[in-house]
Amino acid sequence: MGRGCRVLGLVLALGAACDDSPSAEGACRSFVASYCAKAASCEETTDRRKVELDCTFYFEVNAPCEMQLGSSTSLEVCQRQIAATDCSTSQPGYWPAIPASCRGLAQ
Repeated sequence: MGRGCRVLGLVLALGAACDDSPSAEGACRSFVASYCAKAASCEETTDRRKVELDCTFYFEVNAPCEMQLGSSTSLEVCQRQIAATDCSTSQPGYWPAIPASCRGLAQ
């Protein structure tokens, strides 16, 4: 193996080790957890656990995270917009709208 190949291999290995962005599946799971926690927080205290479970189940069935191929969507921006979602904008019994910045994290 030539010296150039060793250096290139080292650079590639270090680059991969420094990449701390989540995988498509990890980003999807983070989105689902954040979104479902927010949806639950918009409900009456007695209904929150059920709403969070129902929401998580919905995504497991309809957009399983292990099937995600990737997205150019920023997880940080998505999570900030979820946190900023005003519960008063959703009708009782309905989950809040998914912020536009989150579309693509779970399809």
